[in-house]
Amino acid sequence: MKFLLKKFTIFFALALSAGVVLCPGCGDDSIFTDPCKGVECGFGDCNDGACECEPGATKDASGKCTILERDKVIGDFTISAPGTCSNNTTGELVTGGAPMSISGGSGSLKDISINIGTGIVVCAAAVEGTSITIPEQTYNGRKYSGSGVFTTVNNKTRVELTLVEFDTALSVTCTYTIFGV
Repeated sequence: MKFLLKKFTIFFALALSAGVVLCPGCGDDSIFTDPCKGVECGFGDCNDGACECEPGATKDASGKCTILERDKVIGDFTISAPGTCSNNTTGELVTGGAPMSISGGSGSLKDISINIGTGIVVCAAAVEGTSITIPEQTYNGRKYSGSGVFTTVNNKTRVELTLVEFDTALSVTCTYTIFGV
């Protein structure tokens, strides 16, 4: 029994020593601190202490994902040019001086809704950087698609859209290059 007790004591001492040697920081919470603890990222998630933004959001000066790219283009505009059609006529739907509004869409953080001429054409679109994409869609029996860009100069946003309209009843394609300021 003495022999067994002696072996157990030696084994226990060795195990305790190994624990101290192999786990020098055990009990010290500093080595187990989550780098994302307390980090609020807005429209994003924290990864290893830094914010990673969701598509459609960008970082502000503090590194948080609080800026939505689409917010830069949301607003009311006046269209400064009429459209042209493949049959060499002027597009009927959009004329110079017509209003255009862009609002946040439903769905992802990139989505916007473009309302041209107070409900004459309403298109769903998406913003990526300074680009606007209008996927093919049907509104009031006509098919629309297109693309565009926006820039900001002197705190004013300028939107340039190319909206392609296909009227199935007339087999006419109209392209509207819309400059909204």
